[in-house]
Amino acid sequence: MFMEKKPVNDIKIGVIGGDLRQLVAAKELAEEGIETAAFGFDKYDGDFGGVIRCRTAEDAIRSAAMTVLPLPYSTDGVNIIFPLGSGLLSFEQVISSMRRGQLLAGGMLSAEAKEYAVQEGIETVDYYEREELNILNAIPTAEGAIAVAMNELDITLHSSNALVIGYGRIGKTLSGSLCALGAKVTAAARKPSDFAWMRVHNINPIHIDDIPDYVGKADVIFNTVPHTVLDSKALENVRHETPIIDLASKPGGVDFRTAREFDLNVIWALSLPGKAAPVSAGRIIKESLLNILSEKYGDVIKKEGGRRQ
Repeated sequence: MFMEKKPVNDIKIGVIGGDLRQLVAAKELAEEGIETAAFGFDKYDGDFGGVIRCRTAEDAIRSAAMTVLPLPYSTDGVNIIFPLGSGLLSFEQVISSMRRGQLLAGGMLSAEAKEYAVQEGIETVDYYEREELNILNAIPTAEGAIAVAMNELDITLHSSNALVIGYGRIGKTLSGSLCALGAKVTAAARKPSDFAWMRVHNINPIHIDDIPDYVGKADVIFNTVPHTVLDSKALENVRHETPIIDLASKPGGVDFRTAREFDLNVIWALSLPGKAAPVSAGRIIKESLLNILSEKYGDVIKKEGGRRQ
């Protein structure tokens, strides 16, 4: 399917594989007036908008100023993930289809993948490392975590005692959303500046070392710290009816073996933006990709009528 109107930008983007987030990003990039080609979505029977559907990865990559891979780009470090497509395509095959000097944007690119691409003359950027993406991704992550909690609890979040471990981007956003729902929120952190901001927002601050003394009071526990903070000392004080929702990336923040021994309800809720709000998450990815393009090809990313086109 070809676009009905000629793109206003002298630039092309090739999107290779991914889930609904990447497809939404591709559709919205096409709406911005950028020629956008996609491969690896043959199982999707919905609307592709102005995206050009390609039969091969080579067709999507050919002449593209930027090739976009999924988030994460791979689960085995070898093949690109195709949750909406069929067949196998290795990272090396993608690189071999690109010309020297082309830009490759992927999510959670490994050090080995980056090194291999550079050796082949391909510039890489990891859009998962973009600060604006991580800030905005905290919103669907927080909403998804709240949805999980509502499904697990037999009480309302309103008036409940909620413990949020970690006060980074997700911890701040989640704590604010829980407060807005009427929960009594306690947040655990280490930095005095975090404790000060908690007080500003009417959140009860505790030091992360004091978690074992507090968990028994919590009706629901959310963790955002990607190393073990809920160890056996803390878990032995958690009530059986209290769900623990771990939002941290691998290895997570819970001693899962001990939690199983204590028969606790632990939900490791990974990749919530893509599960809870894939359209919003796709739009966030699109904005980061546009920022990357503007930084590298600013003179060809045109605007018309006050809107980036």
